[in-house]
Amino acid sequence: MQVYPSRQLSAPAAAAVVAALSAGQLAMADAVGLEELTARLGSGVPTGSGVGVCQVEAPLGQAANYGPNLARSEFSGKSFTPMSGTMALSSHADAVGAYFYGIGISIAPGIPAVYNYEANGWLSSFLRFNLSGEPASPPGGSRIQNHSWIASIGASSENQILRRLDYQADRDGTLHVVGLNNGTANAVPPLLVSGYNALSVGRVDGQHSFGLTPTGIDGTGRMKPEIVAPGDATSWATPVVAGAAALLHEVAVRPPLSLNPSAVDPTVTKAVLMAGAQHQSTWSNQPSTTGTTRGEAVRPLDPVFGAGIVNVDRAHRILTGGEQD
Repeated sequence: MQVYPSRQLSAPAAAAVVAALSAGQLAMADAVGLEELTARLGSGVPTGSGVGVCQVEAPLGQAANYGPNLARSEFSGKSFTPMSGTMALSSHADAVGAYFYGIGISIAPGIPAVYNYEANGWLSSFLRFNLSGEPASPPGGSRIQNHSWIASIGASSENQILRRLDYQADRDGTLHVVGLNNGTANAVPPLLVSGYNALSVGRVDGQHSFGLTPTGIDGTGRMKPEIVAPGDATSWATPVVAGAAALLHEVAVRPPLSLNPSAVDPTVTKAVLMAGAQHQSTWSNQPSTTGTTRGEAVRPLDPVFGAGIVNVDRAHRILTGGEQD
């Protein structure tokens, strides 16, 4: 099966992107509500501490090229476990990792452990696609997976993969954060964006594929994306949202929320992130403007921006507000 990074860069180009991130971290924090969260919580602000994650990457050139640069200072103190055999450097994985868990770059720099998969290996060894038996359990008890890759292989196989994804997410409480394609002229890719339990991510500037899940996929006609984040490629926006999920998971597994098992449910995390999203000035779910149906909308989301821009402060307020009748 051929899978592709959501956006592929040469090694020098990816290095330039990552090098520029530290200077832009303050702008990133402001864009996603981290400044407000930090001002409110001070030293108690969550960082993703104690939250293990999976990073799934399309191979860049050769099958072994699916990992970040383990010698980067931004990855100091983190453990990396190759789950798809020998792991060599991928400039794409390096940049995704910086946005996801990089110290001084990510909004979740406290993430301590990363389990790295090559996408084809993940499909076979984790989801066990085209093999007997159920999907594997997430390594190290990890509950968040980042997928900055896309694929299309035919509806029959795609449905099998998505059904396995949804089954595993429900069984193990895993949130799969998945990127769309770049470019508004591109159709919504079936994998993995069209999963029910996946959280699909676009770009704040709207330069991503958007629309409805394609014909032939279970649940044809669902709106994608569901949320957007900063980044000049969907590959970079997706780990920003995955990092936000890691912050919420850290809060959910600690008292008092840990007393309620629903707090770590991935559907709750997805709902909280979407409910807390910030609307852009152009956001609209196209409600009726006249007559007795004024204010009513047929669809819940903006067709391009989904629920809006991920905002960790608003999401944190919703989550810590506790379960309500």
